[in-house]
Amino acid sequence: MKKALADLNRALELDPEDLRAYLDRAAVHHISRITTKRPWIWNRAIELDPMYSASCSMMGVFLANTGKPQEALKYFDKAAQLGDAGAVRYAEMIKDALTHPPAE
Repeated sequence: MKKALADLNRALELDPEDLRAYLDRAAVHHISRITTKRPWIWNRAIELDPMYSASCSMMGVFLANTGKPQEALKYFDKAAQLGDAGAVRYAEMIKDALTHPPAE
């Protein structure tokens, strides 16, 4: 994983606008369970191409997995507007969980 991150960091030094490198870097962080840098990376990917649904969807996944379902919904809704069918399902699951919390 260290080699992959080093290669991706080098790619970003050469081309700071390389969307694919940001997405791959976030994927490596996800696999390595490095959570502190992922929000910044997803935000940068969204900045570079706000019409790329996968960036919005993955930011939603990150936020949902870190206990921020309301924030995640915004990103899933955006990804759904961009045509990401999976994001529609994620948004529905979060909305359902928020309106029907588990019984204690």
